[in-house]
Amino acid sequence: MQTIFVLLITAQILALAACQQRAQFSGQTQSKNGSNLPTQSNTPKLQPKADEGSNNSMLKPPNGKSLDGEGSIDCKEGQFIPGLDLLILVDNSRSMIRMGLEGEGSGTDCRTKNGTTCSEKTYREKAMEKAFRSIIKRDSQYLVETNSTIEVNVFTPSGADIQSAYLEVNEENMEIFEESIAEFLRKPKGDTPYLTAANLAEKWIIKNQNRPTEKKIIMISDGLPTDPNPKETLDKFQSLAYSPKLYIVNKDNRTLNALIGPHKFNMKNLAPYNPLNQWRDAKYQDDNSYLSELISIPKKLGVNPEAPAITANQLPEIITEEVQPTTRSCQNTASQ
Repeated sequence: MQTIFVLLITAQILALAACQQRAQFSGQTQSKNGSNLPTQSNTPKLQPKADEGSNNSMLKPPNGKSLDGEGSIDCKEGQFIPGLDLLILVDNSRSMIRMGLEGEGSGTDCRTKNGTTCSEKTYREKAMEKAFRSIIKRDSQYLVETNSTIEVNVFTPSGADIQSAYLEVNEENMEIFEESIAEFLRKPKGDTPYLTAANLAEKWIIKNQNRPTEKKIIMISDGLPTDPNPKETLDKFQSLAYSPKLYIVNKDNRTLNALIGPHKFNMKNLAPYNPLNQWRDAKYQDDNSYLSELISIPKKLGVNPEAPAITANQLPEIITEEVQPTTRSCQNTASQ
């Protein structure tokens, strides 16, 4: 009789755990200003169940270490790493498939047969998947103080619903992550609003500010910004507690300086920017002052204007290097 009772209790616990696992993530779409919008049922966009800004109780750290930094960690090896909260801000503008369209099409990071949808996995996807696996590997090699998370946000085009994935990094979530980013990274469109990226970074920082983790923000773009108010954009970036590391990507290693001339031409002659005096913010009295401030943003974010840009196929190795851990020493509590 006692054995039957134990089996019933065990079954109830397992059923409850399964329900909690299925409820960990709920789909959500975000608007340009960061507000939540109803989810489209055909897109697996994942967000944490807990309220933003609070400690997310679904992330269960090993060794009894609590998410707010309290508690103890089993320090048998004398080293540990903090968990990593990684944000990747991705340019998904039309130039990913439009630039240098030849044959089936070959843009910055997307081959296409129909001119709108990438026909194969992009290097941006490969880079993020490799980063995900690298974080799993690094977390398994060290004592991890707090479980790691990864968030991917597409910050283009202007005015579009922002598509994102936010997941705890573990083997169980790998396939979900791959499917989620493939859904929105293979449909490039629109322009390059850097301000949207800055707003997304600010929201992510607030959401994770109470987690005792290492914070990294990586921003990937194949071009210069198209923001109507460059000063507002730069001010927002400079106000962030954690600065994004910006990587300029193109297919032929052109420097930032080499991109300036074509970008000015496009801003003056192509829709939706033409006429430019209706696109730029009213605070700018002429096109030249506006464009001068606009093209200065990547440089002020740390990009060397004379350095060759990276190509998309270099992204997997570069992003993987960014997530390598910095170990910390800890006392062996077992010997105390």
